[in-house]
Amino acid sequence: MIKTGAIITLIAITLGAAGAAAEEFDYGQYEALFGEPVTTSATGSPQRLSETPVDMEIITAEDIAHSGADNVPDILRFVAGVDVRRYGFSDADVGIRGYNQANSPRVLVLINGRQVYIDFHSYTAWAALPIQIEEIRQIEVIKGPNAALFGFNAVGGVINIITFDPLYDKVNEGTVRVGTQRQAQGSAVSTLQYGDKAGLRLSAGQLRAVESSMAEQTTQYTFTNTNFAHQVSADGRLRIGADTVITGEFSNVTANQYELGVGGYQGTSQYQVDSEKLGLESNTPIGHIELGGYRNNISYTWDQGGNLINYTTMTSALSVFQASDRIRIGNDHVVRIGGEYRNNVTLGDYYNNEKLGFDLYSIDAMWNWQINHDLSLTNSARLDNMTLNFRGPLPGWDPYAASDYNGNHVRTVSYNSALVYQATPLDAFRLSTARGAQPPDLYEFAPSPEGTSWELQGSPHLKASLTTNYEVDYTRGLPNLNSQGQLAVYAQTTRDTLASPGDGGSGNPNIVNDSGTAAVWGQNIGNTQAVGGELTLKGSNSDGWRWKAAYALSLISSSLITNTDPTNLNSSLDFKRGTPANTLIAGIGRSWDKIDADLAAKWQSEYSENVWNSSGVLAPVNIQNYAFLSGHLGYKIADSFTLGLTGEQATVRRTTAGVPTLSRIFLSATFSY
Repeated sequence: MIKTGAIITLIAITLGAAGAAAEEFDYGQYEALFGEPVTTSATGSPQRLSETPVDMEIITAEDIAHSGADNVPDILRFVAGVDVRRYGFSDADVGIRGYNQANSPRVLVLINGRQVYIDFHSYTAWAALPIQIEEIRQIEVIKGPNAALFGFNAVGGVINIITFDPLYDKVNEGTVRVGTQRQAQGSAVSTLQYGDKAGLRLSAGQLRAVESSMAEQTTQYTFTNTNFAHQVSADGRLRIGADTVITGEFSNVTANQYELGVGGYQGTSQYQVDSEKLGLESNTPIGHIELGGYRNNISYTWDQGGNLINYTTMTSALSVFQASDRIRIGNDHVVRIGGEYRNNVTLGDYYNNEKLGFDLYSIDAMWNWQINHDLSLTNSARLDNMTLNFRGPLPGWDPYAASDYNGNHVRTVSYNSALVYQATPLDAFRLSTARGAQPPDLYEFAPSPEGTSWELQGSPHLKASLTTNYEVDYTRGLPNLNSQGQLAVYAQTTRDTLASPGDGGSGNPNIVNDSGTAAVWGQNIGNTQAVGGELTLKGSNSDGWRWKAAYALSLISSSLITNTDPTNLNSSLDFKRGTPANTLIAGIGRSWDKIDADLAAKWQSEYSENVWNSSGVLAPVNIQNYAFLSGHLGYKIADSFTLGLTGEQATVRRTTAGVPTLSRIFLSATFSY
């Protein structure tokens, strides 16, 4: 339920400003004006990449089509600074600038402004995204902490997925794919429009594939798993008058996949996710007002095949209500103020049907100052106040009382500040600093159930982990090469790094369960430092050629304490050894009259991660340096019908500590109508 005080606060924040009306955005119109992809997500105003106050790379719909990829993680794989780990046919985890792990919690994933990560552990189940590849307009990859600009929990980076607007874009397309691992996949997207007054986009998709464990895998048990996903969604826009648009979204997803989970535990998960979103945007005499809310309902089932946790179900309900007002003051200033209320409740048989959740109130503000034609300054700040709520029995051995959970507060402050200088028509510099907060998730807060032999115990007194980033970016247009180059150099520190229950590896002897076993508990385990950068060159010419080359460096040092034993090495968290230091990316493609051909390669240096093996030991798995290859060939039979052949991973068998990677080949047929 929404609290009356929260509604009053948001209304007061929204209406307490004055200024001129802002514009409504048609991406296609601004892309035609600028001659390149644009973004509005950082400041609310349309900007080229070189003008944004954040380090961002945009993957366009055309880029996606040329890649031939059938899922979002494989699209992200060839972005410098992004680490994609494939733990199964459908299971993947994405990290930005290191710190990747199974169930990675450091990346905020949004679809049209709505978070889609799983709230009780703040990770993304990519197979459960309610979206088809054909309806994606662009994917914005924002690197570094950006909570003050993009919202709650954006500590490592943001993956911002923007779909085509049914009010402006008419997408009617269907795709069928068949391939190795018994892949059978189909999707369809249709758009209905009523002039410029109303638009509705409907989409549906289905996937089925089969994978099994292999002899060289260090898994806990052998298995054959059928991965499947069923998705339906609707996205509508209704214009009321000249200045107001009502938006509505609905989606339903069921997905099943083999996955590697927190602390290296392996098993099969099933997700049932329903979401509804309603919003209003209006140009008014007091600014561009946006009001909205959404609700995510998640049912999660985990089956570990008799190891440690046999069968677990949990449900999570997240309600979010947001309000903002963006005001233009004169020609040089844009101010945005906003507020947010979040209510999250999680319960399940793993928690003895205890009910754990939180209420969170946030306020944020942004000021963009165009100092002169070539120089701009953007400052933003966000305050989050989280209050825990708990109801249910606690195990007799639990070291905490109900009062430790109820009313416990976690307050965090995030900020972004960037100075952007357009030195020449070809040269732009960005100097920025930012701090993002990663609050503990409900899994890290939660008490353990009673009666199991090995307890995974959270703590209500955990602190938020804070990441501070300092960065210099340089963008250079290279007209002689029909290319654009970008260099980013950064240094960041993370304070009070969070470890989920199970990540620590050893038990805390001060917390002993009713079986006499020390509980494995969640905690803040120390500080880390990271330095690195990315160098990217990307271009195309009128002859149909396109190319990309990139290099990324990520060096992490840390002094982490795992549970109470600083000498313990059996931890799933070792960010120094667990992050590839060097990555090289290269891609080339060409389009002829009816043919598109593209080849992409990625090489990364070695890293290691831990997984529970068949002997029940958390053991390191060393992943040797390897190259990942992907190729796509498309042939346009007619204007409305295209055949595509995509191949992936022909050179190496092991890229993670999960299921050994198999080569993939699939054939796709895409038709528009």
